[in-house]
Amino acid sequence: TANRRLDMWSPGIRRSEVILARTLGAALGVRATIRKQRTLYLVGPTRVHLDRVEGLGDFLELEVVVGPGQSSAWGVWVAERLMERLEVDRGDLIESSYVDLVEEASTRRSPPAPAIRRSRL
Repeated sequence: TANRRLDMWSPGIRRSEVILARTLGAALGVRATIRKQRTLYLVGPTRVHLDRVEGLGDFLELEVVVGPGQSSAWGVWVAERLMERLEVDRGDLIESSYVDLVEEASTRRSPPAPAIRRSRL
């Protein structure tokens, strides 16, 4: 996506993470559940995610792992070079999360609201 952010990640899902997700869901509610298949490739310091998201389609995400002593500007530079090599056009970037896209798609699929008729008395 067009968002540039720092993420913390760990490979695999641990039992404690499942318990935490359930606890947070019970306390805060769940906005949406995203079902996706992810294929991961490593290209240098970049994690290339190929996602097939149920109801939305296919997406490419680049996640540059920035190590100690490396700046976020360096990470952006690495991502931009890889985008050039993959022929990803800046106009194809999106800033929305999968949750936002799912909600937007479900809104478009909803039937239009009935028109309100006004009558004179």
